[in-house]
Amino acid sequence: MKKLFLLLCAVAALVSCETTGFAPGPKYTFDVTAPYTDDLVKISVPNLETVNRLTTGLRVVGVDVQILNNSSKSLTIKWGDSSIDYNGKSHVVFLTGRFNSDAGKAMPDSHLGSGAKSTFGLIPADNVPSAAAAIQANANIDPIYSNSISCGISVDLGGETRFYKVSVVVE
Repeated sequence: MKKLFLLLCAVAALVSCETTGFAPGPKYTFDVTAPYTDDLVKISVPNLETVNRLTTGLRVVGVDVQILNNSSKSLTIKWGDSSIDYNGKSHVVFLTGRFNSDAGKAMPDSHLGSGAKSTFGLIPADNVPSAAAAIQANANIDPIYSNSISCGISVDLGGETRFYKVSVVVE
């Protein structure tokens, strides 16, 4: 009985490693393009969203973007007007932490007060399995098969619409 318990623990540990990805993430560089001469909104990419599966290894499924509001005004991130693009196609943004049933729907706007900073995990919505498919087949988020990913982020800063392009190159 003790051996069976140890075997089950080992299998559980192996399965958890498959989905949480304990391996270091891939190397990448990023660049933020904005036609604004101020630093009222700062955007960076602190990490990539990845999965590590036994069958395919470490794969990128999305991009983490960190947004800092350096202005004295409230900032609204318009996810419905934002996108994640690769292989010449634009995709609706899906935010990590949301329910699979929300995939394909416009994500609700996010608000940042003056001086606030927050990180958002962006995944292409069409790579997220529907809630029914996820339950039936234990489906996973599809990887992004491209080394070049860009995110278009639409921001409303005190009534002024701004658009930022975040380009990521995975090595």
